[in-house]
Formats: sequence, structure tokens, C-alpha cells
Amino acid sequence: MADPLHFAEKLAALAAVGEGSLTGAAAQARVGALLADPAAEVRAEAARAARRFATSFAEELFARLDREDEPEVRARLCEALGAVVEAGDLAGAEDPEYEPRPELGEPRREVYERAKAVLLDAARGQGPERAAALEALAVLPWLAPVREGVDALLQGTPDERRQGLRCVARSGDRRWSAAVVAALDADDDVLAGLAAEAAGRMGAAEAAPGLVRLLHDEGRPRRLRAAAIAALGRLGAAVAAPALLELAEAPEVDGALREAARAALAESTPPPSPFEPLQEHNA
Repeated sequence: MADPLHFAEKLAALAAVGEGSLTGAAAQARVGALLADPAAEVRAEAARAARRFATSFAEELFARLDREDEPEVRARLCEALGAVVEAGDLAGAEDPEYEPRPELGEPRREVYERAKAVLLDAARGQGPERAAALEALAVLPWLAPVREGVDALLQGTPDERRQGLRCVARSGDRRWSAAVVAALDADDDVLAGLAAEAAGRMGAAEAAPGLVRLLHDEGRPRRLRAAAIAALGRLGAAVAAPALLELAEAPEVDGALREAARAALAESTPPPSPFEPLQEHNA
């Protein structure tokens, strides 16, 4: 039987990497060693920690994925490679004239393309690896296999629908707004919460009525109602302000929700331009 203290020390070391208190070559060496640990839980946490430096660690991630058999660990490795794809996408790796800046964590084009290909292959599989690969690739919603995979998840079992909404939230792409609006009314609180998050990220104004219903539904958990409030705050003042203002000023409403409404209202309303007084004076 494994020494529990030793096991806990490994997880603590990986937590230090994830939190950024262990960095650089020391962090990469620790993660690399623990990716080969006998315990699948340790390997999974090591893969999770590798997200912090996935671009410079990509070759190790590719090699580990080739050798790993445990589905949950493979899923975490896919998530780490997703950080490579996201960094490349943000940096413009699809541009023919792309020139990466390694000091900013931008991957070389060949690393970006390989990570994308590995994830596309994983997305054709099953189970947690498929879901993790699709979520990682959701930042590239123009790819047909990504669109088709997310569409299939959104029409599947409750668990698959949750996975699909996580993909949609990561993507922020409005092509899935109808599925998001429908999920806001789901009896499943987790599903409705993921839909609220996705609605806020994609700025789906058409989701506002469903979000308002959620925030007023006293039968829903407070965290779900707070998620609906936060999502409304991201939709902009024109859509969200009336409902948020009403909630913020309602004395019968839970104090934490009133505070959440005030914070969301502040987020939805841009500050006045410092030039407005000058413009008025010059008029």
C-alpha cells in the first residue's frame, strides 16, 4: 500500500505548481516526474498542473499521451494540450505570417498544429477523453469536427449536455445560443448554471428573459441565481439594467443576491467618459 503521507506530499507539490509558488525548471521537472507516477490520481493532477506551462512542455505532453492508458489521465492531458491550442489561437497561429513570441507563451506553428491534430483525433473517441478534447478545441468553433461534436453532446444524455454547455461557454460562439436559451429552463440546476455561464460569455441578449426567470426563482439554489445575475451583468445595461436594478433595490430579496445584482449592474454600465464635461463645455 502506498505511503499516504508521500501521496499527500506529491499532491501538495502539484498544488504549489498550480498556484504558481513553484515555477520554472523546478516546476517542470516536478510535473514531468509525477506524470510517470504509479498512482493515476497523481498523474491526473500533474497533467492539470502542466497547463501553467503547457506551451514549453508540449513535447512531454505529447509523449505522455502516447503512453497513458487511464481515461481520466488522458482527459487531463487533453486539457493541458488545450492550453497550447488556446495560446496559439489568441496569438494568431492560423495566420500565414504568424511569428510566435515564446517569451509570451506563444507556441511554434508546428506545435500548435500538432496539438490541434492530437485533440481532433481524441475528439473522435469516447468517454472523458472525447469530452475534454472537444472542450479544449471549443476555441476553434469554425472546425467542422468541433461543431459536429458539440452539437452531438448538446443532443445527448444529461451528462453529455453538461459537457456540451461547457464547450459552448469556453467557445463563446453564438451559433449555439438557441441551445443555451433552452437549457436555462432545465430542471437540472447544473445544466441551467452552465447555460447561464455560456449566455454571459457569448453576450446572448436573447437569453435575458430566461436569466431573469432564474434570478427570481426562489426554488433554485442561491449559487444558480447568482450565476444568472452575473450573466445578466455581462449582457450590457440596455438588456440587464431594469431587472438588476429592481433586484438590487428589493428589500425582501436575500442580501447576498442584492449585492450580486449591484455588482452586476456596475459591470453592465460603462463609466462615464472623462471627456464628456469638456465636450459639453465646448458645445
